[in-house]
Amino acid sequence: MFVARQSAPIKRPKLDAFTGIIDGWLDSDREVHRKQRQTAKRVFERLRDEHGFTGGYGSCGCQSSLPCRTRTITTFSSDETM
Repeated sequence: MFVARQSAPIKRPKLDAFTGIIDGWLDSDREVHRKQRQTAKRVFERLRDEHGFTGGYGSCGCQSSLPCRTRTITTFSSDETM
């Protein structure tokens, strides 16, 4: 199976200043009940309202990178039926 690899880390000029804040929020979310954790939308709203983030929802990585940090990926083998 072919796996694509990135040769250099993705550059996110607007988001890079806020990654420490986001990581802190995600770390504190691990200690609370899963229903009380922040959604990607809520993380974006807090960045915008509390810290003056000027990027958009899609450009901040909330749609792709943040959910991947918190969700569990389930895989199915080809012989299992859904």
